[in-house]
Amino acid sequence: MKPEELEEWRRQIDEAVQQDQLHRQATDQRLDAFERSLSENTAVTKQTQSNTEEMFQILQSWQAAMRVLGWIGKAAKPLSYIIGLVTAVVVFWRTLKGGS
Repeated sequence: MKPEELEEWRRQIDEAVQQDQLHRQATDQRLDAFERSLSENTAVTKQTQSNTEEMFQILQSWQAAMRVLGWIGKAAKPLSYIIGLVTAVVVFWRTLKGGS
């Protein structure tokens, strides 16, 4: 191989190495930016999950409260009949006894 050819070959190799280094630096920068973005996204996702869990717990509590109120409502109707009957019997009894 001639010295000029050898020198050209070394120059091409040096140029290729420099281009590779530049490419690696650019890739590293993109990867770092991606990792930062991923970390931020993960933090936001965790916060959203926390907020969603709180809302879900509130909705479950509300559902349980409505269920209890439903039971109270179902019990109130027959209970009002019983109270009315007891009141009628007491009034009738007092009337028969001639009480006040």
